Amino acid sequence: RPTDPRPLEEQARLLEEAYLPDGALEKYRRLSEVFPHTGTDRKALWRAAQLLEELGRLDEAVAAYRTLLERFPHHPDASEARFRAGLLRYRQGKDLEAAALWAEEPEGRGTSPAFTRAVFWQGLALERAGRDEEARRAWEKASTGTGYYADRARERLSREAGFGAYHGEPALRESPEEQEAAEEWLSQRSGRPFSSELPAVVRSDPLFRRGEEFLSLGRPEEAREPFSLLVQRFRYHGPALYALALYFRNQRLHALSISCAERLIELTAGREEEAPIFLLRLLYPTPYAHLILPEARTNRLDPLLLFALVRQESRFDRYATSWAEARGLTQVIPSTGRGIAGQLGWEPFRLEDLYRPFLSIRFGAWYLGKQQEAFSGQAVPALAAYNGGPGNARRWADSVPAGDLDLFVETVDFAETRDYIERIYTSYWVYRRIYAGPGAGE
Repeated sequence: RPTDPRPLEEQARLLEEAYLPDGALEKYRRLSEVFPHTGTDRKALWRAAQLLEELGRLDEAVAAYRTLLERFPHHPDASEARFRAGLLRYRQGKDLEAAALWAEEPEGRGTSPAFTRAVFWQGLALERAGRDEEARRAWEKASTGTGYYADRARERLSREAGFGAYHGEPALRESPEEQEAAEEWLSQRSGRPFSSELPAVVRSDPLFRRGEEFLSLGRPEEAREPFSLLVQRFRYHGPALYALALYFRNQRLHALSISCAERLIELTAGREEEAPIFLLRLLYPTPYAHLILPEARTNRLDPLLLFALVRQESRFDRYATSWAEARGLTQVIPSTGRGIAGQLGWEPFRLEDLYRPFLSIRFGAWYLGKQQEAFSGQAVPALAAYNGGPGNARRWADSVPAGDLDLFVETVDFAETRDYIERIYTSYWVYRRIYAGPGAGE
């Protein structure tokens, strides 16, 4: 009887690389048998379940996930195994079995992300099984959580136009009353006075003075480093963060303003849902509206979706540059930029042009609009194409029933793209709540 799992693990890996899945599965079975209830057993069961899923042997994959659940009920992998087993049953049309699996997810302290996801999907399975009232109750439970699946549950419960389907005129103007209410709320929470005036301790700080000097010389890019260090220095000083958020917004240093608002809400509210509307406007701002709104109309896009995309891509930093050389507000990469320039007849085109706000927004909106058009007006696969490439988005879309956006998201196998979709989705609904709520546009 082997005492070292490594030779068997290496054999399984080599068999997978040689496209001999049955041999690999036999090695994983042997590992699980020889080293039961150990980390080796758990990893072997997990990889076997994944491999069976990839091979389309769904019943066997579900059995492997169930075995993992039975042997390791308290391991973090248990929630994912339960979810995958339920999802496979859902894809097989076994809706009540899927719902029963997801119903086993423990709620834990508060409403955990895993619980919210399971209950949301339980609602989908129950709805498809014709149990509408039970589905609604599941979504009501999921909607009390936070994050992507809670937002999805709220959308399913809502009668409003869905994700990416708002085409009204956003109410962007803030009122002095909103600001006064926010400052009063902050003062009550912290026991300290809040105002838009920068505290003397900030104005006298060498980092602030250095940043201001760069601004006076017309070099905002160089001002970001001292200002970023300044924000870190005052990360526990609520009044300073609030005044800096307003100062940076006025200086069009939007990414820094958002960072200050983010930290301020962490200190005072804990959850965004509890923050006053004025603070949410700082956290989810609408700079470049004079460019974004007309480009959204031209490209038949929801304007709030475009705001959410720019916020995710660059935090409204016109000079943002990624490791992949994506540039500007909408983070267009050089090859895509050249292609868009050719399509739009934008000549001559230089890569530095992507740092120009009007061009970046025009290119990004045009590209997103084309992707949305290619996917029958659906925003979710359009976002997947924007981030992960049109070819990959088509691959994911072709693997699920047409229009099933929830299965589409679960099928996305690029972690970055999956996270991108979920973040924009969540941000979008905050934008909707702030700028298109009751009375918006009146």
